Amino acid sequence: SYKNAIESAPDDGLAAYSARHYAVYLSDKGDNDQANALLRSYIARPVSDNARFALKHDLINSLSQTINVPYDTGLIEGIKGLIREALAHYEANGPDIQIAMLLVTASEIANIDRSYSESLGYINRAIDIYKNEGVPEFLATAFLRKGTLLYTWAQNENPQFFKSAIETYQEALKFFKKEAAPAVFAEIHHNLGVIYSEMPSDQQQRGIWAAVSATSFKESLEFYRKENLPYEYAMAANNYANALMKYPPSKKSDNFEKAIYYYNQSLEIRTQEAYPLERAHTLLNYLEACWRVNNVNNNMERLRYKDMVSKANEIKTLTDNPELVLQAGQHLENLTNIKKNLIAG
Repeated sequence: SYKNAIESAPDDGLAAYSARHYAVYLSDKGDNDQANALLRSYIARPVSDNARFALKHDLINSLSQTINVPYDTGLIEGIKGLIREALAHYEANGPDIQIAMLLVTASEIANIDRSYSESLGYINRAIDIYKNEGVPEFLATAFLRKGTLLYTWAQNENPQFFKSAIETYQEALKFFKKEAAPAVFAEIHHNLGVIYSEMPSDQQQRGIWAAVSATSFKESLEFYRKENLPYEYAMAANNYANALMKYPPSKKSDNFEKAIYYYNQSLEIRTQEAYPLERAHTLLNYLEACWRVNNVNNNMERLRYKDMVSKANEIKTLTDNPELVLQAGQHLENLTNIKKNLIAG
């Protein structure tokens, strides 16, 4: 139907209108290459400035969906150039909503490029516009993007932004309720669980942060079911286990034993065939927990020893990353050093 509309259009302007909607449809299907080619072809035609920049805005969104690790610097710079062009046009002609939408995308691109201060400036401008325009749905998404930016910034050796990330995510949760938007609700709580566990705090506050962190992880794991969302479940289970390793000692249970349980849950999904690199990271986390757990008796300690040797050796089959292989080797060396004691016991 889109193709018929394009072919029967009496002029380039109307054809571009249908082509734009067709390109969005293609992009939603994941066929970004075809969408990009279509948009570029109509951008080059003799259409109005408003039509051309509407097409460019869609091209920016479609190109942004093609960004993957390792990042293509040429692609990122190309998107930045298109954003600058489109912002200049809309700042001169309006509407403000289009400016805000472009600013959100600009913030995401700057975040990927680790230009965190630049990214924060863009998203703050977008939030101000959405507040003035009275569009709560767009404002909610902007708060979500800002929270993710601050969370990323904090994790990159800037822990002073953890508190701001929490405050921003709390603003987003005012809009993304559990019943109405369960996926976003779970995503936010997953990130909050990590943040609460990494918040710099004194000994007295650590217990409070640990409690709220555990609550947030439970909220996310309630949605990320192993049966329905295995990849997300494995990620959340691994991160919850990481958090348990940082919590202060619990009076009711061994946090390290609990962490081992959740690492094993993650490893059930992060198999050698499907997710070798993620599995290698989780195995290293698992080994660290095993060193710190209370093994109760000699028999259990020997069983865990054999398990640790097996998992440390497995890491070397999963990746050739020198840092990960080195860490696995260090675990094996430490295990060799305690072997005589285990045999004697």
